[in-house]
Order: sequence, then C-alpha cells, then structure tokens
Amino acid sequence: MYTVEIGRQFLKTYNKKTGNNYSAMDFFEEEFFPVVFDAEDHLHLMHVHNSPFFQRIYQKDREAYPDMRDALVRKNKFFNSIEEVESGEEDLGGNLGVGFMAKGYDGTTSGQVSNIMVDFPESEILYSWFGGALGVGFGGGYDFLFQNEEINWFLFKGWEYYREYLKQTPIAKGRQLESWNGLWINYGLAYSENLDKAFNELTKQVGHHTKKSGSKLKLDRPEWIKQIFSLARYFDGKKERELIYGYGYGQMNTTLGFLNLELTQVKYMADLFDHLIADDPDLKTSEKIRLEDAYETFFSLKQACAMGGIGVQSIRPKDLRKYTIWTSNKNVKTAPNLSKKEERIKFFTYITWIEAMLKNEDTLQLSEEVAEALLKYEGGEERLRTRIKTVDNLWESKSRQQLIDKFSEIVEEEPKVAETINRAVNQLMTKIPQDMYKLFLTLVKFKYHYYQSN
Repeated sequence: MYTVEIGRQFLKTYNKKTGNNYSAMDFFEEEFFPVVFDAEDHLHLMHVHNSPFFQRIYQKDREAYPDMRDALVRKNKFFNSIEEVESGEEDLGGNLGVGFMAKGYDGTTSGQVSNIMVDFPESEILYSWFGGALGVGFGGGYDFLFQNEEINWFLFKGWEYYREYLKQTPIAKGRQLESWNGLWINYGLAYSENLDKAFNELTKQVGHHTKKSGSKLKLDRPEWIKQIFSLARYFDGKKERELIYGYGYGQMNTTLGFLNLELTQVKYMADLFDHLIADDPDLKTSEKIRLEDAYETFFSLKQACAMGGIGVQSIRPKDLRKYTIWTSNKNVKTAPNLSKKEERIKFFTYITWIEAMLKNEDTLQLSEEVAEALLKYEGGEERLRTRIKTVDNLWESKSRQQLIDKFSEIVEEEPKVAETINRAVNQLMTKIPQDMYKLFLTLVKFKYHYYQSN
C-alpha cells in the first residue's frame, strides 16, 4: 500500500509546482481522469485488476446512467464502490486501492489481510491511484516507485505524451502506463527540460520496443540495466543513492521491498568505461560508444534486488566467468578476441566492472604495472616459451598464497621485475581482501592480454 504514500507526496509536489491547492478529488477530476481514463476502455493508460474501470457495462448501468459516455459510467461506478466501502457495505481490496490486499481470505494476495481495522477514506484510495500511475516498469517484469520529486514530476508530465502516442498510433495497445514510464525514463530523462524533445527521442526508439499482440502493438520494456545507467547519468553526482520500492501488481501481488539504487557507483562505472574507450587506439575514433549499450548483466533483475540494492556488485557482467578465475569454473578462457570490435567493447565492460569493484587507484595502477612487468619478464619480442608458460600458470592460482608463491618464482628468475612484483605481493597481503584477490588477478590478466595484443 506504499502507493498511498507516493500519491500523497506527489499531490504536494503538484500543488507546490502549480500554485494550486488541489484535494485528492480535485486532482482526480481535473488532471488524472481526463488523461488516464477518459477514453475507450482499451485506450485507458493504466490497468488495475478487477477495477470498475475495466468491468463491462451492464444494461442496468445503461438504465442508471442514460446518455452518459462509457468512461463516465465507469467513473461513477468507481466512486459508488468507494462509497460502499466507506459505509461498510463492501470490503476494500485491490480492485479499488492500487496495490491493496485481496478482498477475501482465499485470494492470492490474502497474505496482506489483517484483523486490525484500518479506515481508508476516499482521499487515501485516490492517492493509491496517483502513486500506482507513477510506477516505473523495468525490464525484468517488476515496477518501481520513487520518492524523488524530480522523477515523479517528470513521470507525471509523461502521461499526456503517452496519450498523444496512442492517438498517433491507432494500433498501439493501451493500459501499459508502467511500461511507458520505463521507456520515458530510459529515453526521455536526459531531456527533462524539453519534454517535446524527450517525446521525440522516445518515439524514435519506440519501434525497438514494440511487438505484435494480436492486432495491436504492445510496448516492451527496455533492459533494466539501461534504465539504471540512464538514472545514474541524470543525477551525475547530485545524489549518491536513491531509495526505491519494487513490486508487481496483478492477479497475484509480489513485493521486492525497499532497496537502494547506488547512483554514484553506477555513474563511476560509466566514467571508467568512457576513459577506457577514449584511450583505446582502435575505438576512440569510432562513433559514440556508451556502456549501457554494450552492457549485459549476469543476474536477473529479481536476483540483483535480492542482493539488497542495485550497485556494482549486483550488475556483474554476463559471461565474465568464462575468463575469470572462479573456483567453480574449470574451463577458464584466456581473454576475448580483441581483433573484433564487438568483443573488444565487451572486454572493456569486464575491465570496467572489475575496476569498479576494486575501486582503489593504487591497486588499479599496480595492476597495469604488473601486467607490463610480466611482459618484460617474458622478454618482449624475444619471448621465452618457458616464461610464457610460467605466466600462464599464474592464472590458475587457486588461492592468494599460491599466487604469491608463483610471483616469488618470477622474481627469483628475473630480478628486473622484482620491485613491481614485490609491491603487488605487499598489496595482496595488506590491502586486497581475500575475496578480491581473484578480481585483482583477473584484471592483471586482462591488462596483460590487452598490452600483448597491442
């Protein structure tokens, strides 16, 4: 029922920004209903399971409201149902309050039913609709509510553009407001100061996010990782993290709960990637390459949220395990084929994530120096086969101590690299945690491979 609180907060924001003093009913009548529901039922912007807005109109309804448009008939039925709840004739459920419990004890969301009597006046019920309409649909099938005034105001302004999109696209499917909100955030947020431009940018891309559903075009949500990067770029240091609430409402409600979106961490990754691309001789002259366009995640959205928040750790790149010294992975590959542009870009996404996880400038610099020292140890163009094999054996280290022992063998054989390798050993013993040594070693391996290929 967190939708009630978000709706209440949003109405305060609306009144502050417009100079009005609207009640919940005023806002419903003047702003919400005209845009969201005053249309043919299949062109409503949002859907709430079993709501009066989505029930068929019977003959008795026609007789009760002669000469009245269907949209207004449904609105009257909605408020009649609220009156019945307030008078005690009916139980309040998820058909009237967005995100509320099922009406009976046998419903699929009856876990929220309590014997504690709580009164929900009309205004509270209406707040839940405003809050529900601000839900942002993420790729992965879950929606999220934000407390942020800027985000919610931007989402509200996007409702009228969704209505415009439905007018411009007669075969578009309605009732997908959460999906629209997700696309609006992904493609429009960068242009929040120019809403027409935000709409134009979205409409340029929306074709990539539609598919046929019967005779209609259905909106597909963008990949959730792209939405995370869009939010991180938008805030760009203005906010370290954002508290969000994840859920899914339907025939059965599901809840992911409250979690932090680590904006600064994610933006740091985007900055690291930009630097890597800018320094690469084969990619720096290419068209603009963005991390979010190349990034694929190992975890699903639900799995990422189960880690307590969405930050660097929960967005590990897909397929990184193929190249990383994970104990459970017996067939570790050396590195991607850097002669192919797509593989080279993917390779940089791996380095970006590892550097963000380590996030220590000294350690990152040391990884480069160790990679260079290993190449020096091999002998440059006069590379010795035995020494190449010794370096390859490094990547098979099963523990931090085993890695240190192998480093010691290299120092004994080639004193010229002793200073760098000894600093690496010192870092491993004093500054790099046990659970991070594999990431450090993988980063050294990637840097070594990169310098070798260049």
